Amino acid sequence: VAIGVLDNLIVTFFWFALVSMYAISLYVFYRYLFYLVFLTMFFFFNDTATTEIYTRSLVGSVRCV
Repeated sequence: VAIGVLDNLIVTFFWFALVSMYAISLYVFYRYLFYLVFLTMFFFFNDTATTEIYTRSLVGSVRCV
């Protein structure tokens, strides 16, 4: 009976460790994905040439009546 209890504890600990590692890896992945998107958007809209092209395309699409 003691061996069965020990086996159950080992299996339970193994699954807990596996799920914990999976949750931590998902957290790290999405955290760095967020930073990557944030930095990409920051540098894209912070570039003067890109901002000028974007502004000109907006101004060019508006018609004066």
